[in-house]
Amino acid sequence: MKPEEIFGQEIEVPEIVSSKMDNAMKAIKEDTMYKKTGMKWFSRIAVAAAACFALIAVSGAVKTPVTNQLNLTVMGSELKAGVPVYVTNTGYGDFHSYGITGGDNGTLCYVVDTGFFVEGEDVQSVTYSINEGAFQVVEPADGSIIVSGTEYPGELNVPQMGGIEDENGNFISKTRYYTSFTVAGNGQTAADTWISVCGVKNSDYVFTFTESAEELAAFYQSLVGDVVITCTVEYTDGSTQTADIGLGVRTATYGELGIAETAEWENYEDAFIVFEMK
Repeated sequence: MKPEEIFGQEIEVPEIVSSKMDNAMKAIKEDTMYKKTGMKWFSRIAVAAAACFALIAVSGAVKTPVTNQLNLTVMGSELKAGVPVYVTNTGYGDFHSYGITGGDNGTLCYVVDTGFFVEGEDVQSVTYSINEGAFQVVEPADGSIIVSGTEYPGELNVPQMGGIEDENGNFISKTRYYTSFTVAGNGQTAADTWISVCGVKNSDYVFTFTESAEELAAFYQSLVGDVVITCTVEYTDGSTQTADIGLGVRTATYGELGIAETAEWENYEDAFIVFEMK
């Protein structure tokens, strides 16, 4: 399947997306690597048009399956075996989907916005766990969609993805890190809440800005290629289902993905982080 076919479905934008797009994220200003015309921070996925952790329901998705079937969407696209969901890197100013920044003492930090949503009115709860790194949860100080979770042991010096500000431009969101967390089936998303995957890797890689797409893909793979997220769904009848989601890397042209802003970028090939079913 061609990459552009992955996003060929019509999408239904829920109200939460419009709400989230009114909340600007702060681009990380320190220790950020640059590439092409802007910050190394990569922009939010263009097809989903979802600012921050806004989820889009695929039009025509079965809301109440006859039998329990795990139906997971990522940034509005159904995640199926053999069909990765691309996280694109152009277009939305301060809105971003993943970032790679320099860390301390020969390390690099990565943060990848998620966008998970399990369809179905019979979903009681959804639990996510991760095998390395952590989930970064940025949310209002006076509320949380996290029902329960296991916090990450220690500190992670990574950029913050998302957040809200007061009238003086100061962040007033709280940030926590989890190795696993649970959300209610009817409370998987909320305005002003961002959930990302993040981690720190030892690396002495230095961007030359002349890398080929294949070279960048190999580098990205070294950062996120071992990450596996396990999604466990509990249904109202007490049954459960589990799926493993991996972070991977693919190369494609901007034209193939439909994200070229001008004709001159149509044939530009780049590396992209993807979500894929394991």
